[in-house]
Amino acid sequence: ESVIIEEAEDEEQLKERVESGAIDGGLVLPRDFDEKLKQNK
Repeated sequence: ESVIIEEAEDEEQLKERVESGAIDGGLVLPRDFDEKLKQNK
């Protein structure tokens, strides 16, 4: 198995992809997730 990372335009598009079976699941992360992670917050 492998993990493929794709970016959805918004939460609704992500839901549509999951419901249609195009993808198995997804995560919704805040826009500043990377910055907060770097700052260890």
